[in-house]
Amino acid sequence: MLCKVKGGSFTVARVNEDAFGYAEDCAWVLDGSTGLNGKRLVAEADGSDAQWYAAAFSDFLKDNLPGSTQPLPELFSRGVETVWAEFLRRAGGRVERPDVPCAVGTAVRIKDGFLEYINVGDCVLLVRFQDGSVAEYLDETLCRLDESSISLGLQIAREENIPLSKCRQKLLPQLRRVRMLMNTPEGYISLADDAQSVRKAICGKLPLTQIRDICMVSDGFYEYYHMFRLADGPEGFMDAAASEEPQKLFDRLLGAQKADADYRKHPRLKLSDDATIFYASLQ
Repeated sequence: MLCKVKGGSFTVARVNEDAFGYAEDCAWVLDGSTGLNGKRLVAEADGSDAQWYAAAFSDFLKDNLPGSTQPLPELFSRGVETVWAEFLRRAGGRVERPDVPCAVGTAVRIKDGFLEYINVGDCVLLVRFQDGSVAEYLDETLCRLDESSISLGLQIAREENIPLSKCRQKLLPQLRRVRMLMNTPEGYISLADDAQSVRKAICGKLPLTQIRDICMVSDGFYEYYHMFRLADGPEGFMDAAASEEPQKLFDRLLGAQKADADYRKHPRLKLSDDATIFYASLQ
């Protein structure tokens, strides 16, 4: 079972589009992403379509993942069918892809002496083994697409002699092109639009006897050690996750992000992304 559990979800934006949850035998972290044309399609949403979508998918997992025996790709595929159908109902029918919200995420389940996992997109699962080594599990496809957008932003910044932080609007055509690659062979898998794509997600299982603890983060917290080097790689981040409270970790990350407010030292697409973390030891 999952023990010594702690977690948190943080944002400096008006709306937090991340979500997470857990039970005795499972946990998940989700990262929502809203449409790119400034439209709000779900009138009942408290904040944004992506906030609604991530919360709805989290509710599906809360109702269906604990104690489940269905293979994770099948369960998540069913989740996409359920939540996407509800989204379309609330949005009034077919929606153009650049306008749709979507979500990526990672989840774990303890079953039959194994830790099973699924990765959809760039949320990260870290597993620390009994020998102290740490393995990192994520689908890097979306990371590479983001890097291509950042490279284009840096080119625009050089040509127009402006900081990268001022290039967001100029990058919207590129960001729309990336969104069009969602659930295509050339692009990335998401928890929206196409239930069959999720069946191709990264999955695996590890013997529980080999594992000391786990940590899951959305890409906002991935920056803590991957971009800003506030910890010495995944191993150092696991130490920090185990010993410090999530709020303290986020405050440290946000301080580093604000110190690079024009994105010159650490090129990225926004000042500070929604950041979610879940940590637990295994017993």
